[in-house]
Amino acid sequence: MSSQKMSSKKMAYLSQFKIQDEITSEDVVMMRRVLLEDSVISGREAAFLFDLNHEFQSQNPDWVSFFVEAVTDYCVNQVVPRGYLTEENMNGLLDMIKEDGHVDGALEMMLLVKILEAARQVPETLVMIVLEKVKEGILSGEGPLKAGEDSRAGIIDRDEVELLRRILYSAGGDANISISKAEAELLFELNAKSKEEENDPSWMELYTKAVTSYLMAANGYAPLAREEVIRRTEWLDAEGSDKSFVKKMWEGRSRTMGYMKQMLNFSGWSNTSEDVFEGMSLDRMEKAGKEAEAITEEEGSWLYSQITADGVVSDNEKEMIKYLVEMSDMVPENLKTLLKAA
Repeated sequence: MSSQKMSSKKMAYLSQFKIQDEITSEDVVMMRRVLLEDSVISGREAAFLFDLNHEFQSQNPDWVSFFVEAVTDYCVNQVVPRGYLTEENMNGLLDMIKEDGHVDGALEMMLLVKILEAARQVPETLVMIVLEKVKEGILSGEGPLKAGEDSRAGIIDRDEVELLRRILYSAGGDANISISKAEAELLFELNAKSKEEENDPSWMELYTKAVTSYLMAANGYAPLAREEVIRRTEWLDAEGSDKSFVKKMWEGRSRTMGYMKQMLNFSGWSNTSEDVFEGMSLDRMEKAGKEAEAITEEEGSWLYSQITADGVVSDNEKEMIKYLVEMSDMVPENLKTLLKAA
C-alpha cells in the first residue's frame, strides 16, 4: 500500500500517545480533528493507527469506531484504484494487521467485514481469509468470535449465521456471482463438521440458499445484486452517530463478542428466489429463469461429491436437494436417488 507522508504537525501530535497508558474518548475527538483536517488518511497515518491499536488493545467504543472508519476509508477511498482492493493492497493491509497476516481479534474482523462491504471489488483471497477465520472460531470454540464462558465449539449460533451471510453477500463486487465455488465448499465443510442438531435453525436456510445461489449463478443466473444487498444493510450506518452505535455494540458484552453480536443483527432479509428477480424486465426474468432451471451433470456431480464426502447425508443436505427439485425440473437423477435413499 501507499506510504504517503504524515505532516510534522500530525506526527508531533500523535507521538504523545506512545507515552500514554490509554486512549480516552477525548483523545479520539482530537485525533479525528487532527488526522481528518485534510479529509485524507495517508498510509503512514493508517500504519500509525494500527501501531496504536496493537499497543493499547483499547476497548473504548469511540476508538473502535474511529479506527474502523479511518482505516476503511484509507483502504477503499484513498489507495489507488479507489473503490477497489487489489491483491497488492490487500497484502499491505494484512501486513498492517499482523506480520504473519493472521486475523486474531474481533476488531480486526470487524474492520475486514467493513472493507468487504465498502469496496466495489475485493480479491477472493481476502473473502476466504475472513470466512476461514469464522469457520475456525466456530469449530474450535476459540478465536475472536468464540470468546466468553458461553462459547460452544462446533455450534453455529444465530449471530455467526448472520456474520457468514454478511460476508458472503457483501463481497461480490461488480457483476460477480454472489457465491463462489470455494465459498460453497467451505459451507459444506462447516455443515459437516458442526453439530447440526444444535445449530441455529437459520443456518439451514443460509446453507441451502447460498449453495443453490452458487449453482444458479454458475449457470448464468444473476443472483441478488450487490448494490441491493448494500441498500438492505444500510441500517448499520443509520443507527445514529458513530459514538452511540458503537456504545450499543459494547453494552453489557464481553470484549471480543460485544460489538460483533450487535452489529450482525440484520436478519430481516434473505436471498430468496423472489429477491433475485427484483428489478428485472419480463424478458430478463424469463431468460434468467430458464437458465436457472437446469442443473447440469457437471454441477450435479460436484454437488453429489460434496454431499457424500463425509459418508452421511445430513438433514440440511436433504433439504438442499428438495429445494433444488422445487426450483428446477432438471435435477440430475443421482441427486434424486440420493434423496430417496437418505
